[in-house]
Parts: sequence; structure tokens; C-alpha cells
Amino acid sequence: MDGPPPQEEDFTSIPVADRLVHKNWKARVSAYESLIKSFQASASDSDPVFKPYINNPDLLKKIATDSNAVAQEKGVECLVAFREVLRRECCSDERSGRAGTCG
Repeated sequence: MDGPPPQEEDFTSIPVADRLVHKNWKARVSAYESLIKSFQASASDSDPVFKPYINNPDLLKKIATDSNAVAQEKGVECLVAFREVLRRECCSDERSGRAGTCG
């Protein structure tokens, strides 16, 4: 096999929601990476980026149990980033006297 290696497919043009359920594990990794960046850049859990995931435990479970090991590892990183924002908000609420428990 001579010539340059095949070019990696760019999945970023596909919406995140579609990449999350894509059959190609590299597309799912791309979605998880995008979500990690979005979660880390958000100011609070009220940011619209969280809305599709806050009340969707099935999707969160699917991310955590991805069938591909590489994608699953990135999915867990994504869930950690998601949780960190929620924890930050919870602890902030507790410090300001609003109900909440840091965890």
C-alpha cells in the first residue's frame, strides 16, 4: 500500500446529538470532546448546553457504557466534566445559603 494514509473523517459538521448515537466510535468520541469543552466553558448548569442531558439518565448511561473502550473512556471524561459543573453550582448554592449538598 503506497501513498498517503487515508484522511481521518471530520465528524464536527454533524450535530452533537447525532454524533452521540453514531455507529462510528470516532464520531462518538468527537461528540464527547465537544461536550467536554462546552461543559467546561459554561458558567452554570442553567446554560442551555446542559438541557438535553440534565433529565436524560438513559443518555448519560449510554455515554458511560459505550461499547468501544476508547469512546467509553472519553465518555467518562465527559460525564466527569458534566458533574464538575453541577458540583460547582451546588457548592456555590450552599455557600450562599441556598439548599444544596456538595458531593
